[in-house]
Amino acid sequence: MKHSAIYCEGYQDRAFLSAWLDHLCQKRGTIVRPLKDPKERDIDARNAHAKQVGQRQILIVACEGDGDITSQAAKFLKKNSEKLDNLMVVVDSDGIANRATAVAESFDAQVAKLGFAHRVAVNPLVWHPKLEAIVETALRSLNPQAMASVDKFIDVDAPNPSKLGKEKAYAYCAAWQPRSFGESFFGFVWKDEKVRAHLEPVVSVFEPQLLRTLGGES
Repeated sequence: MKHSAIYCEGYQDRAFLSAWLDHLCQKRGTIVRPLKDPKERDIDARNAHAKQVGQRQILIVACEGDGDITSQAAKFLKKNSEKLDNLMVVVDSDGIANRATAVAESFDAQVAKLGFAHRVAVNPLVWHPKLEAIVETALRSLNPQAMASVDKFIDVDAPNPSKLGKEKAYAYCAAWQPRSFGESFFGFVWKDEKVRAHLEPVVSVFEPQLLRTLGGES
């Protein structure tokens, strides 16, 4: 059995990546199943989604921010170095030049601090722009009139301009899919055929990196 792990900043990233992987596997004709424990219960820890993709197990972990993400990923690798063959760390660019290099260097420093030998190089994926902006671009392409209405509403009623990035994302959730919110909305965008058609071109640049977590399996 082969193993991949994806460490990302938050729950929205986790929902988006999990649904995107499911979609890519569906396109490739690969069956995806929830991972089960010995008692046939789904493995779905508080911060992680776990799935079986062909002969590979994939764990997607939300780290509640990027401050400790490379440390958590390095600790996971130390515990699973014998079976893990692909490790991805997903972060926002945050306007930082060479963010991917910085992530890789931070990860290597964490591994050195833990003091163990490993054969897995970290695979950094950097959202540029932020994930919320990526989804916004797709929605705006699909229905600019609806997005203009949301923009007008936010301009008038946003209670905290300093947090407008998140609040814009939540407003889009309410406008497009009132019954899904926050995390679930970022999974919904991959399940809605119309949204997905506008989303795939926006994220195509990241797709080869994500496919590496499947180990080249079809």
